[in-house]
Amino acid sequence: MTDLPTAHDEEHWRTCLHESGHAWSIHHLLGDRLLLVSVRRGAGHAGTTISESSEPPPRLGSHPLDGLDPAERQRADKMLVNCLIGDAAEQAFEIWTPIGGFAQLVVDAGPPELSLKAAFALATGEADPKSEPLHDDTVQAVALAEALVGPATAGYYLRWATAEARQAAHAGAAPIHALASTLWREPIIAGQKAAAILDKAHERNTHP
Repeated sequence: MTDLPTAHDEEHWRTCLHESGHAWSIHHLLGDRLLLVSVRRGAGHAGTTISESSEPPPRLGSHPLDGLDPAERQRADKMLVNCLIGDAAEQAFEIWTPIGGFAQLVVDAGPPELSLKAAFALATGEADPKSEPLHDDTVQAVALAEALVGPATAGYYLRWATAEARQAAHAGAAPIHALASTLWREPIIAGQKAAAILDKAHERNTHP
């Protein structure tokens, strides 16, 4: 493999960026515990980021935003940004290259049929994830926005959240790039290691 990326490589790199964006948002914005970040080469370049939270989810049911408890409102805002930050990271950083270059792919992704349960057990030592990953970020974002503010105003809420997601992705550019570069070489990263990569890159970028 040369350092000139193929279309297959570029798609895989975008997926690495996408999942790293979610991981950054979960770890830094939501403050939740990362359990697993994984990107599989081939089979549509599927990726997943699994986490757990000690905070209850916000109440759903078309509540006016002004009527939400402030803590619930803040949590809902961050959850919506997390749904959208994967695409924002792809769009912002897809022209970048992995640290070390595209030729640094050295770890075999393993069989594409490796299940999420098996990947989770391999990375964490636990039998099952406590929650399923988001399968379609846009669908999840629309559903969350409509549940929180109702269909009539969900579009405005989504536009605001999309802008916030882009800003969050740019603010986390260095950590996202560092984790994506590691995902390029290692298809399964346990949450503790992913958090350490994000923290180290953030610290280095904040205090060079």
